Amino acid sequence: MGAKYSHVVSIDDESRILRIDRLFEDGRRVLYTQTELPRLDMSDREKAVAEFVRLLGENLLFDTPAGRKLFGV
Repeated sequence: MGAKYSHVVSIDDESRILRIDRLFEDGRRVLYTQTELPRLDMSDREKAVAEFVRLLGENLLFDTPAGRKLFGV
């Protein structure tokens, strides 16, 4: 099934960077992905936040071996 790991999500509010690291059982921390947080226009804020959060959740779930197994992906 491969190495077991958790995810660590952090946000640098000055650079507006969201970073996701894999945290392995042995303490190693490896970058999985990072992205700039979207700059939101007031007119579409709710829709943009919902889409960003949906994509973030999908990335975390589908990067997890147990998540892929449970959803058959």
